[in-house]
Amino acid sequence: MFNYDEPIFICDYPTSSIIKLIYYESNGKRHERSYNILSLGNYPSNVKYTQRGKKNSAVYKIPNKYKVETVLGGFLIICESNYLPNGKIKYSIEWKDNNNVSKIISNTRSSSGVANEFYKVVFI
Repeated sequence: MFNYDEPIFICDYPTSSIIKLIYYESNGKRHERSYNILSLGNYPSNVKYTQRGKKNSAVYKIPNKYKVETVLGGFLIICESNYLPNGKIKYSIEWKDNNNVSKIISNTRSSSGVANEFYKVVFI
């Protein structure tokens, strides 16, 4: 039986750079996403952690210079996290638009925040 509150990660790194994520909505609808790890990065001494989505949900360390490729909204994107000198993390998404022009969007709030901004730029 699956715990519908937590995502399932399937990976065999370093044998494969692909990570598969499976998660369920509260209604039981299953979602699957694949990620290709381009760079694992490293954990600095002042490591930051992900925010809790729900009470008692897992938190994860956020690496510096982490780079991953996935598909979002039909676009092949590269996501990156980089620590800034002031201790904040810059989250970036890079992609090519429908005219094959490279675009980058970033923020220092959260990875989901930059994904939301990506959707606004691409679909609104």
